[in-house]
Amino acid sequence: MYIPTYIINLKYRNDRFESIINEFEERNEFKLTIYTAVENPIGSVGLWQSILNIIDIAKKDKLNYVLIVEDDHLFTKEYCKDKFYSQLEVAMKNEADVLLGGLSWFDYSVLISSNLHWVNKFTGTQFIVIFKNFYDQILNYDFKNDIDTIDLMISQCSNRIFALFPLISIQKDTGYSDVTKKNNSVGIINTLFKKVQLRIQAFTKVQNHLLLTNFHYQNANFNELQIPTYIINIDERKDRLEHITKQFLNKREFALEIYTVQKEKECTIGLWNNIKNIISIAKERDEDIIIICEDDHLFSKNYTKEILFDSIFQGAELGADIILGGISNTNQAIVVSSELCWVESFQCTQFTILFKSIFEIVLSENFTENDAADLKLSMITANKYVIHPFISTQKDFGYSDIPIKGVKTQQYQNWFDMCNNKLDKIRDIYNLFIK
Repeated sequence: MYIPTYIINLKYRNDRFESIINEFEERNEFKLTIYTAVENPIGSVGLWQSILNIIDIAKKDKLNYVLIVEDDHLFTKEYCKDKFYSQLEVAMKNEADVLLGGLSWFDYSVLISSNLHWVNKFTGTQFIVIFKNFYDQILNYDFKNDIDTIDLMISQCSNRIFALFPLISIQKDTGYSDVTKKNNSVGIINTLFKKVQLRIQAFTKVQNHLLLTNFHYQNANFNELQIPTYIINIDERKDRLEHITKQFLNKREFALEIYTVQKEKECTIGLWNNIKNIISIAKERDEDIIIICEDDHLFSKNYTKEILFDSIFQGAELGADIILGGISNTNQAIVVSSELCWVESFQCTQFTILFKSIFEIVLSENFTENDAADLKLSMITANKYVIHPFISTQKDFGYSDIPIKGVKTQQYQNWFDMCNNKLDKIRDIYNLFIK
């Protein structure tokens, strides 16, 4: 079986022509056609017009798929003919629109099979397989010359974008780009692909850890359990104290303690010091797990004590340091269970479960006026999870004790909603292709 392959090359780029021909030398699985690129003052438009013409040819020839290669493509040592054939088959079985050989950036992904990830948004089209079910969407797309790129167009139009990891393709770092002017410096391209590779390696370690974890707890008696819960409240914030007290009314699973503090000039440092002081108290009391709540915490309709304790027991077996009740942002997430997702990063600490394993790390961590408590906690451990669907958001009081410059407090809930929707999508993809 030959792989129909079109190589896009500008007629005056002889250096790239020689390079790409060398890449495919003795790789007889590819049926090569050199396609002279459409020239346009806007490089992305010329590339788009070239791809349109190739897709039109593929459709007329009734090809099941076509591989389109830009002339700066380089095979990595991970490329293997037999594996690539196999990965093409898996992609087709999953009704892929696109299969990418290598990415220079992506926002988030879901591992759907060995070496194959679903991705949401991406950059990097130097080695791209386009399947027949996506031909018409490309041919009918209204490409906007001033803002669109081929990777942006695909990201917007398809929910079945798959990418190979480890990467089998990267871009040759020539020091210039005919399409992306911001990459017109030596070293930029190599750095981008290296970051993707390191990021995926980290996710793979997490994924392997999650797969090795078996949850053993059964029929726990939640009625007998109470979690030490510390509420941080500034003494002058009576409205917040009234609100947070009502939130925990009749919730006997929480052993509540109001930690009253005075407002500090540097609120970010004040919050961090409050967290450290509470952890010091927890250490003295020999507590294995605590919850720290800010006084704008608001239970969502998803909250039940069963979900809370299930999440905590799962977290303990996973070796979690932190579990969040709800967050306003994350880069990447991995589904763990019906209650938990591992997160690469997070923002917001209005409902934070801390395990004993992180106590000393927090106490010894340096913190400056340029830091933020949520970002610091996110940075100091990889063992962090969020309960999803969220059991906690933030109440909008119309003001914030730690304001974000240029942002109104009404925007905060939008961030929570957007993040929750993002995790919903990741869970949907997980359920569609894996579960």
